[in-house]
Amino acid sequence: MKITGIVSEYNPFHNGHKFHIEKTRKETSSDFIIAIMSGNFVQRGEPAIFDKWTRTKCALLNGVDMVIEIPLYFATASAEFFSECAVRIMDSTGIIDTISFGSEAGKIEYIEKVADILYNEPEEFKNIIKEELSKGIVFPSARSKALEKITHIPKDILENPNNILGIEYLKSLKKIKSNIKASTIKREQAHYNSKTIESTIASATAIREYIKQNQIQKALYAVPENCKRIYSENLNLGKSPVFADDLSHFLNYKIIMSSPEYISEISDITEGLENRIYKAISENYTFSQMCDFIKSKRYTYTKIQRALLHTVLDIKKSDTEEFIDNGFSQYIRVLGFRREASILLKEMSKKSKLPIITNIKNANSILNERGLKMLEKEIQSTDIYKALSPNKNFSQLKTEYSTPMVMI
Repeated sequence: MKITGIVSEYNPFHNGHKFHIEKTRKETSSDFIIAIMSGNFVQRGEPAIFDKWTRTKCALLNGVDMVIEIPLYFATASAEFFSECAVRIMDSTGIIDTISFGSEAGKIEYIEKVADILYNEPEEFKNIIKEELSKGIVFPSARSKALEKITHIPKDILENPNNILGIEYLKSLKKIKSNIKASTIKREQAHYNSKTIESTIASATAIREYIKQNQIQKALYAVPENCKRIYSENLNLGKSPVFADDLSHFLNYKIIMSSPEYISEISDITEGLENRIYKAISENYTFSQMCDFIKSKRYTYTKIQRALLHTVLDIKKSDTEEFIDNGFSQYIRVLGFRREASILLKEMSKKSKLPIITNIKNANSILNERGLKMLEKEIQSTDIYKALSPNKNFSQLKTEYSTPMVMI
């Protein structure tokens, strides 16, 4: 039985994702595909446009056999920690033998070469990074310049978001000495951050942007037919869309009610960033305006987004470090699966290195204290996500306890 894992956010699920799944199944001869997916908040440091159960259903309707959730602490972390957590979850299932990811490079050799350098960190590499950082540029750019000088791989390949994640996946596989093999599928047509929809293949960024502008029909042009009805229903009921600026009131309240010292303990708050946040609060900025105000040569926009999201969700450095020191995810949370793929659950229950959650109500009897601590933050964050929905009739919106695992 051949099983391939795909790390995903599906924010939202679209035709490009469906293409990747179909291509993966064909090229790897996979019997089953398991998606390791972000929950209600994503790696860029913002809410997902549709909730995790909606995105799970769309994935299951379009070729994925099971969806496993990346815990909040790492779904909203840096590319390095996001990737390592996802890869560790794959390895912990005991049943996934291949990881497949999309990349602009489309060549596993490029990805392997860079991953080797990042894993081994030769002296030449570290010295170039130090030299570049001394010029005042941000770490990701310094690292990219060092890799370009050593590998002679073009900068646009090294800095592409999908390629970066692919590199991190391979680096993580090396780090944990996993037997999982890697496969990459070349992305077709739409660029990762493209903001226009010119065909039925478009980026998630473009789709979110068109929904934000209320150009719903144009946005839905780039998603599978069976997702159009699901998205339309969510939008009509006011369950969605959810955007970063919907966090603005929560963010301002949290900063006002906290001291700079407390904020400094939040994950991704570094080097006096809490002071810049406090300078911004007097202006009553929105979430995105505050990101723009704080952004600098030292802090990228995405890092600021993550730091502010972690402030809202009260994700502390000490907690994140505790989970890292203890293997990242403390459990495998199954969000949904196809009934004809129920053998996956059966095999996982035999081979998994972690406890498996299929019903959150049973968590107390399955998880240890650390696992319950991780899950509790997931539950809290879902309640906050619910409050961000356009429809403020909360009784109609999903919570962790009222929403069963998705099965189709």
